[in-house]
Amino acid sequence: MNAEHVMAALGEHLDASTYSGARVVVAIPDATRPLDLTATLGPTLTALSDAGAHVKVIVALGLHRPMTVSYTHLRAHET
Repeated sequence: MNAEHVMAALGEHLDASTYSGARVVVAIPDATRPLDLTATLGPTLTALSDAGAHVKVIVALGLHRPMTVSYTHLRAHET
């Protein structure tokens, strides 16, 4: 998925009138969960801002189940 795909999806499904003047919180995962923020966050924030939303971004710490030992071990060796 790239930014163009995200913008296309947002264009199809985001009704700008719903978000005009609305307060919107966008929760992004912490570093323990993979997400291409370049492809997803920028276009999402742009679409919401263009729609007139007041956006806050929070890092979603602790909103997922604990990692397994094998996943933790795998991530430790990626750097």
